[in-house]
Amino acid sequence: EDRGDETAGPRQDHVDARQAAQHFGRGVAAVKVHFVATDDGDGTGVPLSTTVNVPVIVRNTNRVPTLTPLDNIPVNRGDSVDVPFTAIDPDGNPVQLAAEGLPRFAQILANGGGGYTLRIAPVAQDRGDYVVKLIATDDGDGDGRKAVLSTTRTFVMSAQSLAEPPVLAPIGDKVAVFGQALSFIVRASDVDQDPLAF
Repeated sequence: EDRGDETAGPRQDHVDARQAAQHFGRGVAAVKVHFVATDDGDGTGVPLSTTVNVPVIVRNTNRVPTLTPLDNIPVNRGDSVDVPFTAIDPDGNPVQLAAEGLPRFAQILANGGGGYTLRIAPVAQDRGDYVVKLIATDDGDGDGRKAVLSTTRTFVMSAQSLAEPPVLAPIGDKVAVFGQALSFIVRASDVDQDPLAF
């Protein structure tokens, strides 16, 4: 009996590269995947098999650091607000945190373990909106400076007050001569445009 050729359909197998990298460690790892195809013996009672080993190269993939999104933060003059956030590398590497546009009345405190606190405490003459950018940068996960990745978050910090006291311009030292009148100009300004009295 001529049964002709019977060909099995294609089979697709997947290798989890991340699991393999975790098993073999960081960097480049070589994994061999062993495939076996077996028929029913074509009526002979003796199944036949074919095997093949497929080498798979697992390369390290650096992941981007995670940085907590921050909403816009309003703070009243005289208040102190603490805002917690985290900057963590999913590969477990150190993260360098930087800030751009941070005003004088705000500071970032490191709590350890990737946790931070943004402390905001505006005082007089701090009223206004301040655009702040946080940048979390990893070390490239062992692949050098070209592999370094960063995550940024931008938000607005608003220092609020109903009124601000006037500001006197610096006067500096003056020299008075006995018997002579001393006169000089004093300048003051008010951010609320209120009238001033001396």
